[in-house]
Amino acid sequence: MFDLYRNTAAGSDIANHPIRRQFEQQVRNSPTALQEFIEGASKTLEVEISKRRIYCLLPDPASILMWSHYADHHRGICLEFHVANVLFLRAWKAAYCSEYPVWVPQDWRKIALDVILTKPKSWEYEQEFRIVGTPNGVGHPLKLDGDYLSLPPRALLSIIVGCQGDYEAVRRIVNEHAPGLPVKRALRIPYHYSLTIEDAANAA
Repeated sequence: MFDLYRNTAAGSDIANHPIRRQFEQQVRNSPTALQEFIEGASKTLEVEISKRRIYCLLPDPASILMWSHYADHHRGICLEFHVANVLFLRAWKAAYCSEYPVWVPQDWRKIALDVILTKPKSWEYEQEFRIVGTPNGVGHPLKLDGDYLSLPPRALLSIIVGCQGDYEAVRRIVNEHAPGLPVKRALRIPYHYSLTIEDAANAA
């Protein structure tokens, strides 16, 4: 369990400090020292996670709950992306669990990813995917540009307007700033608790 500590200290004076072994022995034998060590490891994990940006993606644009939760009760918009590119192919599927993920401080990168991708089982209906942007890796598709990721060319397929949204207003804005980008809309299916997505060609 000292791998995280040693890896973090590698190349520093701590790694070769003469009291390092004494410190490790103290952590093994003292509950108080162990608690302090775990709190320090948790802070390191928190710092590493804070450097990243999480982009949440959902596979079903006709989900009533998604529009209710994340689109101002059907008044917002949904962005439809093409997933066959270097960015979206790196999306991770969320794990839905009843308990917190168990971690041992060995590889903070894996620990951070486990924490980022784990959600309560009650959210399992979302079937969420997540893209994790990182400040590291020159030229890497997940490398952040400031606080954002750059979309690959032609990754945005369409804008979908909620069934309570102002379709015409959205279409005017899209036509002005991204002419040619399709604007679709979500419509209620009569007598059913469900939605359908109307294609731009039929959205007159």
